[in-house]
Amino acid sequence: DDCRAEMFKESQQLVKEEFAAETQREREAEELVIKKQVHRHLDMCQHTIARMMRIQLAFAFDAFCERVEDKKSRTATCKRVVCRMMHRHLAKALARFAEAAQQHRIQRDVIARALSKWKTPLLEWAFQAWVESVQEQKADEAEIAHEVAKQSLAAQLHEE
Repeated sequence: DDCRAEMFKESQQLVKEEFAAETQREREAEELVIKKQVHRHLDMCQHTIARMMRIQLAFAFDAFCERVEDKKSRTATCKRVVCRMMHRHLAKALARFAEAAQQHRIQRDVIARALSKWKTPLLEWAFQAWVESVQEQKADEAEIAHEVAKQSLAAQLHEE
């Protein structure tokens, strides 16, 4: 009987050990399944977060592109306005330069004429002498004509 009881105890012990080992294996298998599910859930969450980040990055990149295009457009507009202003300013400056050059030419001609008169006083003196001789000649002719007219009137008076 003792032997039986001892065998019974040993078999119970073996069953308990097998049961514990089986339970341990089942627990490990369950933990493995749970770890796989947790890992799958984490992967799914990571993919979802990555997709959300890509969407956010796409929106941010689109907004950046729009801002860059807007900035380029405003820069081009400003450049055109500044170019127009500079062109207008340059045109006014060139017009003023042309006007000043024309005034300079006119002044140069006036000064040249005045200087030529001063440089050639002999010519001026000769011209003045000719004008005076012509005036004297006209005066002499007028005096002669006056004398002739006087004589003709005097002769007509004597005849009457």
